[in-house]
Amino acid sequence: MVITEGELIVLEAEFRRDGVLVDPSTPVVCYVKKRGVGETRSATTASSESTGVYTITYTPAEAGKYDYQFKSADNAIVEGDFYARNERTS
Repeated sequence: MVITEGELIVLEAEFRRDGVLVDPSTPVVCYVKKRGVGETRSATTASSESTGVYTITYTPAEAGKYDYQFKSADNAIVEGDFYARNERTS
């Protein structure tokens, strides 16, 4: 997924067991980290949209590649990434 820096993005995770959406133990927290920037990352408690589906909204302040990880209280993990391009190059 590619967006422009400063643009709001909705990150989504689907937690499944045997292919079926299931709710993990809560809270579900989403960690977002820009690649190449040490261990700095932000953490946000995710909202449940429906069974097994959790989301957060995030606005990257800088261009670059970002990794995100949704993690439940029982250590179920869903990961992904996105790229925020520089507004001047879009």
